Amino acid sequence: MTNQMQNWAVDHFRKRYSIVRRYHKIVKVLIKYSLEYVSFKFGLFLFLHRFRCKKNNLADQYIPVKKIPAILSELGTTFIKFGQILSTRHDLLSPDLIHELEKLQDEVPAFSFETAKKIIETELKSDLEGLYSFFDYKPLAAASIGQVYRAILIDGRQVVVKIRRPDINKEVEADLKILYKIARFLEKRISWAQKDTFVELVAEFERTIKEEMDFALEGRNASKFKRNFASDPGVLIPAVYWQFTTSKILTLEYLNGIKFNDLKEIERSGFSRMELALKLVQALFKQIMIDGFFHGDPHPGNVAVGPQGQIIFMDFGMVGRMNEESKIIAGDLFLALVGRDADRVAKAVLALGVVSENVDKNLLQRDIELLQEKYYTTSLDRISLKEAISDLMEVVFKYRVRLLPEFIMLAKSLMTLEGVVQELAPDLNIISMAEPFARKLVADRYLKKDLPEKARKALLDLSEIIYKFPKRIGQILEILAQGEIKIKLKVDHCYPDEKNSLSGTNIIINQFWMIVAVLLTGSVLLALNGTYVLGGFPVVKTGFIAAGSILVFLALTALRK
Repeated sequence: MTNQMQNWAVDHFRKRYSIVRRYHKIVKVLIKYSLEYVSFKFGLFLFLHRFRCKKNNLADQYIPVKKIPAILSELGTTFIKFGQILSTRHDLLSPDLIHELEKLQDEVPAFSFETAKKIIETELKSDLEGLYSFFDYKPLAAASIGQVYRAILIDGRQVVVKIRRPDINKEVEADLKILYKIARFLEKRISWAQKDTFVELVAEFERTIKEEMDFALEGRNASKFKRNFASDPGVLIPAVYWQFTTSKILTLEYLNGIKFNDLKEIERSGFSRMELALKLVQALFKQIMIDGFFHGDPHPGNVAVGPQGQIIFMDFGMVGRMNEESKIIAGDLFLALVGRDADRVAKAVLALGVVSENVDKNLLQRDIELLQEKYYTTSLDRISLKEAISDLMEVVFKYRVRLLPEFIMLAKSLMTLEGVVQELAPDLNIISMAEPFARKLVADRYLKKDLPEKARKALLDLSEIIYKFPKRIGQILEILAQGEIKIKLKVDHCYPDEKNSLSGTNIIINQFWMIVAVLLTGSVLLALNGTYVLGGFPVVKTGFIAAGSILVFLALTALRK
């Protein structure tokens, strides 16, 4: 017991010390950019070496937007990744801040080959020489979470080996605690922030970065993509070598290709840029609209051209998932954009996330109609998808529509895709290419082969509701008997005499509600136990009719009052 307590104390001390060190690093960076007052307001004054500004109210002080990317870059992996996630949150942040955050680059110095070798041998429980006939000590790429090497296995298979940065999990854990503290601080001081908006944002980021750090999960993502494109020879996905893969090491098949940003080499190899762009867009729309599982970051470094002009996807740490409902919403939005239907666009935008109760939907639709007018005189092939999404996101930001995570990832993926396509084939219009996929998706909604199965499930759900109905009514009656039920009427515009009338209506409702509940419960119970007749009248039918009549009476009374 004593040893366990000692181990816990040591572990707890290490974690606390790690957090203290990170706080110290944050304060040093803030001082470098003359932002000591921010440290003070976040309660970090114990770490300040000096003050060069007065302890002003934070509301009167602002961090210059242009400094933010540099600050986040110096703070390391977690803050770089967090900044990149924030750059997709058009529903929370202003366009000028989004623009600056988009400049963040996921580039950090490489760690040594000796460190990489040690991680490999510890994870795979073998000497490097026993695993590979060749291992290039120079990394192909170094990013904030890991770095990639080329190698050849003992059996001759060419592979790429992705290795997670040492101790990155400890740094991320410490930084996440700090980010939660900052989130709670902001929620208390920003008037427009809904409850838990920033805490939820950090929680979503925590899930995302932990998924990216789990290389075994990335391997499963790659395997799923490979299955989804098994019948498409025009798309290549590297195979995963599971015997050489752990949560810290990912070993993938090496696929030789030309990166999409190497336009000169693409042309020298005789490939059609337009044809490649078409294949890439079709592959991504298949992922979104058909598979509901798509690449979250298809930038030029993650997409290449194969020897026969195939599209090669790489790096599967960031993926998006769309259920049937989300795919339908996305399809409806694309069709509405193509058809320039402001009403349908407004409905689709509202379905993209959580809408505040006090949002004026008429004003929202008006703003979308104004947006539609901007594009009405522009031919479809000249409309930029990125610009259209950015304009929609400005509306989302204005009306505080909190987007669901899958749609945030979708917007990021599509905007990244258009950037690649514009370099490759500037005349190709992505919006028009989305239309056939969206139409097929909407058509399949009603013509699916599994429609009878869905109908069967719906009937089962309905039967369960009917079965539980008497119990639910019994619970309501118990609450009524204890006098704990409350009926709340919210009236935005009301004169004093109307309020008196409404209070009278509440009294009537409270008096008759119990009668309706009793009649419904009794009728259902009798119906479940057989047919009963009293004085020539069927009791069950009479009960339902009486309950319905009282409800009609209540409605008419409320309207009259």
